[in-house]
Amino acid sequence: MTVCSGFGCTIKDETVFSAEDRTRFAAAMGTPGDADAERAALRRTIGVMEATTRRKLRHRADNPFSYQRDRGKRGQMDCEDESLNTTRYLTYLQSEGLMKFHKVNRHYANRGLLIDGRYPHKSARVTAADGSQWAVDPWKTPTGGDAEVMPLKQWYRERNSASQYQ
Repeated sequence: MTVCSGFGCTIKDETVFSAEDRTRFAAAMGTPGDADAERAALRRTIGVMEATTRRKLRHRADNPFSYQRDRGKRGQMDCEDESLNTTRYLTYLQSEGLMKFHKVNRHYANRGLLIDGRYPHKSARVTAADGSQWAVDPWKTPTGGDAEVMPLKQWYRERNSASQYQ
């Protein structure tokens, strides 16, 4: 699996998940009985996958949000890195049969254009069996923290402050 960091995926590292990692991810996902429970499991599991990857690659802990002082540093991730990595984690979970109620969207979501008063931001996304769209976004949390999982329409309405990027 390719893991992006350095902002804009300027740094790419490769990792392979072991049988022990796969067992850990399956345990974090559990056996959710419906889409709501699966989204709750995804919140936890993305954090577990991030922490596992970071440990394997021996990266420093990633700061929450995206601070420009961290640009170009191995292991530090902006929302583009987070979106690409999270999409890969979700694709892995799907390929392992650990997601029953959602499918991974190939392209991440974008919001904010500066001219609309919002700083640009990206997120991985999934589609539930009922067609509802969900953002899966670990950008605000430190390494290993629970990802935000929210309806995509709600995620689009959120605002990011430029001060979060300083």
